Amino acid sequence: SGWLGDYLARRNAGWQLRLPMLGMFLALPCALAFILWPSGTWTWGTLSVPHAMVFAVMFAFFASWWPSLSYSAVSQMVHARERSVAAALLNFFITLFGSGLGPLVTGMLSDVLLPRLGDDALRWALVALMSIMLPAGLILGLAISPYRQRIQVLQADANA
Repeated sequence: SGWLGDYLARRNAGWQLRLPMLGMFLALPCALAFILWPSGTWTWGTLSVPHAMVFAVMFAFFASWWPSLSYSAVSQMVHARERSVAAALLNFFITLFGSGLGPLVTGMLSDVLLPRLGDDALRWALVALMSIMLPAGLILGLAISPYRQRIQVLQADANA
């Protein structure tokens, strides 16, 4: 995603956010398939591959598109003297919400769903949390135009 992001962003700065958005939209169905697909294997020649493993690899590939490009986008939106603070703030919020609140909310939701869904409560709690990628991707899409405008302002400041 880094190479592709650099290549496309040279043509249009909006790709700096469009590509992470696309990664989220492609990762979501892979995550849902990983969580919901019935257990079993696919056989490719003499190789037997579990369904979950295929979807996990696909999810990991597409989900990895947004972090590196997000750090790059944030660094492009601020002046050079502000980049370390901007990266630190992005890292803070990723850690706070992803690593901090993500597991906590998943567990709480699983506990709430347990009386109704039994053993499937955790599965559906994971589906709910993974589904957050949809509005996150939509928000990235809405940010493309303001992002491009900010890049133009910074470039004009640099040239002045």
